[in-house]
Amino acid sequence: MVDATDVAFAGVVVAGAIGLISPAVAVYVQNRQLRHARELSDTEELRKVLDDGLSVARAARTMLHSHSGRELPPELHDVGAQVALANSRIAIRLGEPHYVAKAYQSVVDALGEWTDIFVNIDEWLERVADEEIDAALTQADDRFHGALKRYTGSARQLVGSRVKDV
Repeated sequence: MVDATDVAFAGVVVAGAIGLISPAVAVYVQNRQLRHARELSDTEELRKVLDDGLSVARAARTMLHSHSGRELPPELHDVGAQVALANSRIAIRLGEPHYVAKAYQSVVDALGEWTDIFVNIDEWLERVADEEIDAALTQADDRFHGALKRYTGSARQLVGSRVKDV
């Protein structure tokens, strides 16, 4: 038969176990919430870095595309520095071997191809027909847009998008 002492003892044991387990569960839940908040924060920061990279690459391409004349636009140096900085920021956050970092490097390379054409335009104009220059610019533009599309797709795959495709 169970007497009052056994019941009291069982109550103390259960209360003690709950008293020991409860703080451990609370710490676990709190740590889990903190990790989740950190992951969200990191994803938001990465999304901003990836968006900034896209913006400066498009600005550089627009500047090159709208350029006419033999001299490079003076602002191109600043935009080029921003593209290089975006490239570094992406590589630091993801690592150079990461598929998104590689995709952005392809965008940078395509912009470099455009820039090389303009840096060497005097030489091109002396020895190459206008049609060939136009074809080289068109090919560079096509490579840029292809690289940009691959970068955008890989960035979306990595961090998702809040915008639905239309």
